[in-house]
Amino acid sequence: MLLSWNNRAENIFGYTSANIIRKMYIDELFSRNYWHRNVDQEEAINVPMERIDGKIFPVKARIKTIIDGSVTHTIYVIRDGEIES
Repeated sequence: MLLSWNNRAENIFGYTSANIIRKMYIDELFSRNYWHRNVDQEEAINVPMERIDGKIFPVKARIKTIIDGSVTHTIYVIRDGEIES
């Protein structure tokens, strides 16, 4: 479940913080049934994501999983990118 959402993400995806925080999962924004399946990437990966209007666009995503005791958090840093064919 998404716990944080910044103004840049609102502009890119079209969802406000009120629409998304504690209501959606990041996987709902990935397109083409992409699923990270416990990926812990130090390098950026190319993935398609989807805006609120259904438009699909390419991003470079860095995914980092942090384990704090019994709680696991996954951090996504998303930037404009190009999907490799």
